[in-house]
Amino acid sequence: MLQQQAQAQQMQMKADAIGKLSKAEGTGAQQMMQGMVGR
Repeated sequence: MLQQQAQAQQMQMKADAIGKLSKAEGTGAQQMMQGMVGR
């Protein structure tokens, strides 16, 4: 349970970082994020 929560936090941090990237790079990073979330 704790491990799952830590993993979710890590994903959130990654998504946040990719979100910032997507503002700089446009749709490419957004598509990458959607691919991660879809998995």
